[in-house]
Amino acid sequence: GFLSREGTETAESASQVLLALKAAGYSENDPAFCKNGSSVRDNLLSFAQPNGGFRHTKQNLPVDLMASEQAYLALTAPAAYTFDSDKAWDFIRTLLDLSAQMQKGGNP
Repeated sequence: GFLSREGTETAESASQVLLALKAAGYSENDPAFCKNGSSVRDNLLSFAQPNGGFRHTKQNLPVDLMASEQAYLALTAPAAYTFDSDKAWDFIRTLLDLSAQMQKGGNP
């Protein structure tokens, strides 16, 4: 398999690797991270369903919400890295902003 957890490939594993590659500054098309001519992104897209969701494993047919959420995050992160200096998201800043907003009585 491409990326596996306990011998089973998962969309979540592919998503996390794609995010890690981008965070570390590597191209998803770097040959060191491709297998049989396929990139991590290609592998992640192999979990996609016709309705736009993603399966947890290739054997699961229904859409899995966690797999879909992580896939969307991973697939949109490269665009954010292209337009931002060095980070797709600053999670700490986002959490601090949300906390401050909630302390003022606002909704996140």
